[in-house]
Amino acid sequence: MIYNFNIKMLYLFLILLLLIFTSPGLGHRCYVCSKCQDPFRYQDTEKQTGCTFCSTIRTYVQDKLQVTSRSCVPVCVEADARRSGSGIVTSCCQDDLCNSSRKTQISMTVILSSLLFILPLLSTYF
Repeated sequence: MIYNFNIKMLYLFLILLLLIFTSPGLGHRCYVCSKCQDPFRYQDTEKQTGCTFCSTIRTYVQDKLQVTSRSCVPVCVEADARRSGSGIVTSCCQDDLCNSSRKTQISMTVILSSLLFILPLLSTYF
């Protein structure tokens, strides 16, 4: 009986966290820098709050990365405008500090949603 109560409380807590992390009104934090290195020292980079989108713009010349810029923007359209290996690639994301580097990131929303799905399944076995 007590165990069932604990599972229900944990489940409600995870739902609350999911709502907090996915609330669109709060905005996100984004790294903001021009002529950043890639990868870059995120500890020393300015962060802007209240962002709708984080963007990363990479400029290539003959398939070699020249410059990376990161910003907080109200609207973002992903695009790859390279021709013959030269041009600009714009990427967009909507998670907290998601424009950090090229590495794949798992959003908090995905993690919490997975927990909300798995928790009821686990409670049937324990």
